Amino acid sequence: MYGKRPVKKLSYSTFEKILQIISGVIVILSFLLISIYWSKLPNKIPTHYDALGSPDAWGQKDSIFILPVISLILYIVLSLLIRIPHVYNYIVEITKENVEYQYRNSRRLLICLKTELVCIFMYILWKTILISLGRSQGLGAIFTPVSLIIIFGTLLYFIIKSIRFRHKS
Repeated sequence: MYGKRPVKKLSYSTFEKILQIISGVIVILSFLLISIYWSKLPNKIPTHYDALGSPDAWGQKDSIFILPVISLILYIVLSLLIRIPHVYNYIVEITKENVEYQYRNSRRLLICLKTELVCIFMYILWKTILISLGRSQGLGAIFTPVSLIIIFGTLLYFIIKSIRFRHKS
């Protein structure tokens, strides 16, 4: 139960700060990108893609805001979650010897995932604009497997670190 876990205020590493800034800038750039291309976009744009990255559903022009709004929500929620590592579910028991390491590891996992997710959404937004303007055919056949490898690879990496150093102080 997390109620017994210590609440620790941990400083951020330079790497974590850089990733936080990058993800925030990408969210802002996604809204800026829409404002730049808004007048050029047609009334119908791709709203969904199949597993091979080809558009398979189309919607109104204003549906393009869904992508940056989801990115913004992910950014906010994950930014709030990284502040409360004592409430997470952990794969290892949290002890006074490993608490700092496990909290840092889980926080870094969320920061990395946040950055990856906003980058993926930015890529989808950029490709949606290009497809709408007739400059591209789709996201690319490797988009889905590469995105899944990145996300699940990150999860696996941090889970292995958590298990490997479950007794580390």
